Amino acid sequence: MCQTLWCRTAVVETVRAVARRTEPQLGLGVALREFRVDQGLSQEELAHRASLHPTWISHLESGRENPSWATVRRLATALDITLADLAARAEVLEAQRSDRA
Repeated sequence: MCQTLWCRTAVVETVRAVARRTEPQLGLGVALREFRVDQGLSQEELAHRASLHPTWISHLESGRENPSWATVRRLATALDITLADLAARAEVLEAQRSDRA
């Protein structure tokens, strides 16, 4: 058993737990949609506030695309919510989705 922090086995196990960039982040998409709808915003209005194309909002909400960290920050700012609130809601939704599977 490896006694160091950077043990290859530990690193591999940790890396497997992180979603790949190509895997859809459906919890995040649903969380974005919920916050947007709660505020009475259209996809176009949110896109304008975040300086994004409206199609990109649709792709994010449906899980067809994964946003960069910078895009997530811009969306949270446009929705006037914290990154922590967005992440927490996305985690809850992902957990619910996993429980159903």
